Amino acid sequence: KMSSDNKLVMSWYDSAKIPTLNQQNVMDYFSQKSNPFYDRTCNNEVIKMQRADPAQLVNMTGNEYSLLLVQEPILYVIRKLHRQSPEKVIPLADYYVLGGVVYQCPDLQSIINSRLLSTLHYTHQAFEEDMILVVDTIGSFQETLRKASSQQPVVPDDLKMNLQITKERELMVYWWI
Repeated sequence: KMSSDNKLVMSWYDSAKIPTLNQQNVMDYFSQKSNPFYDRTCNNEVIKMQRADPAQLVNMTGNEYSLLLVQEPILYVIRKLHRQSPEKVIPLADYYVLGGVVYQCPDLQSIINSRLLSTLHYTHQAFEEDMILVVDTIGSFQETLRKASSQQPVVPDDLKMNLQITKERELMVYWWI
């Protein structure tokens, strides 16, 4: 069953086989036809159709899947890689099977983009909240000044250290230090 079209937010599982997952059958589970993460043109399929020894994958070139990490009974990490020679492989993607549900691991670019967007969102939100606080504080401070009887601004004692007052074009501008 699938949950989305974007592979980074997509998940897949077969509820009938989840209770029986282990290190010996997780690759068979991952290679089911209904799994959208599995490439049926990979070398693993060729080996499976020829009923050859999976150790032969090392001698083939092209895409293949291998079991990278096992933490039974709940976590399995599967790597998709492109084999150029018996010694040279290029990782393409990682997938994790967590509690029987398959997810694609995000790549570094996706993680950085997500973190930057979150940082920008919260920075923008913080500035909006600070601006509201400053407007409210200046508004209440100006009200205090209006109530003062003298022409000179009266700064409450608790604000004297934090407030610098400057005058521009007969307008009082208050800056927080």
